[in-house]
Amino acid sequence: MRPHESLRSARDLEHRLGSPVRSTVLALASRTALGALAVMAAVLASIPLWPEDSGLTGSRVQLAPPAAASPVIATAGTTMADLLSAVHRETRAVGASIIEVDVVPTVGAGADVLLRIDAHGGDASSVAEVVAALGRAHLDAVRVRSITPVPSGSRLELSAQTSRASMPLPASPVVADAEQSIILADLVQRSGAELRRLEVRDASDGAGASTQGGTIRLSARGEAGAIVILLDALERTHTAPLRFLSLRIEGSSDGRLDLATVFRPREALVASVPSWTS
Repeated sequence: MRPHESLRSARDLEHRLGSPVRSTVLALASRTALGALAVMAAVLASIPLWPEDSGLTGSRVQLAPPAAASPVIATAGTTMADLLSAVHRETRAVGASIIEVDVVPTVGAGADVLLRIDAHGGDASSVAEVVAALGRAHLDAVRVRSITPVPSGSRLELSAQTSRASMPLPASPVVADAEQSIILADLVQRSGAELRRLEVRDASDGAGASTQGGTIRLSARGEAGAIVILLDALERTHTAPLRFLSLRIEGSSDGRLDLATVFRPREALVASVPSWTS
């Protein structure tokens, strides 16, 4: 074989062998470049976008608005106003009527509720209706303690339990120089109830003993709606569900309710009574 023919054959062999190698190298290089681009895109996507003016200080920084806070659930437990409203509504719905409701605070936010209810009938079904109604009225562990026949049906004595609301209720602006008795008497009148008795006791009971910041004893009479409004106003302005030391509701012969309660006031009272029309 001639020298120039031998050189050309070697070059042809090198070309045939080199093409697959270069193809493999190029393919690997292409895949590596694509992978690098993907990684770079992911990194860029994770970097926050700043305003175009590159202002990192002062008022030119445009921050995203904070996420809205979850609303506070104020229905943990029940207020005394909600309790009375629910018991009155649910018992009336089954033809029963309130004779007495007595709320007795226990440990923590708990409270025992003692009730006397007149059912419309004397059979077991009417008693079961009252128990179910009280279960819908924020009361737990409802138990029938006694059943007494009366002309209108049967009088039931029951016990139950409830949890009083422990979250703060919104209060109105404070007027430091307001007289407590005047404000409370005005509040009762505005609610539509009739004031029967009001007694304000200071922190000292006269013998030097502390009474946990003083107490207020209040008695009033009115339609069920007026008593509910009065309790709601008290809880939102002068006291709170956990500050009630005792609360008793009694039905009267004219269909109205008598309220007798003792509660501890908040540190400051308010002069204005909130609107109850809504």
